[in-house]
Amino acid sequence: MDSVLSALVISLVGSAVAFAIYRRFRRNFGRQPVNRNGMLARVAIFGVAAPVLLHACSSPWGFAAAACGALTGSALAWLGLRLTAHESTPEGQFYTTNAWIAATVSVLFLGRIASRFLALYTLAEAGDAGGISAGDLQTSPLTLGSSFVLVGYYVVYFGGVLWRVRGVTRLATDPAPTQAAR
Repeated sequence: MDSVLSALVISLVGSAVAFAIYRRFRRNFGRQPVNRNGMLARVAIFGVAAPVLLHACSSPWGFAAAACGALTGSALAWLGLRLTAHESTPEGQFYTTNAWIAATVSVLFLGRIASRFLALYTLAEAGDAGGISAGDLQTSPLTLGSSFVLVGYYVVYFGGVLWRVRGVTRLATDPAPTQAAR
């Protein structure tokens, strides 16, 4: 009975992870509608998560990794914003991310999930891993750096998309210039 319960838990967790990966890929590729509330919510969530992650950090290497990750993510977002196509149609406003930037962010996300599962599996197999706990994995410089790449990317990218769309909305509602105004 215990093995059936373990298999059920593993399949549920695996299904949840697979669904998260599917949603991430779907959201990162192709033409997407601008959802202001959703983007603002993500920026707010990442803005709150960043100080919480930093609070858990206890080493100077962790802070350095977080700073490098945030700078890398912000630079990647800036490049992504320059390569993002925006369009305003009667159906609404849309943006299309660059496929290479979207693939890079998706691979970072997948790599982070895979490394966590591998580390947790290794800890479970080893039993006592020399005093290393699952909590130590959360505050490792590698985990903090990869987490802050995603934080920096999404805060800057969604903020930039919202800023750019704000300008498109204002331009679309401005009256057309008259002959006298030229």
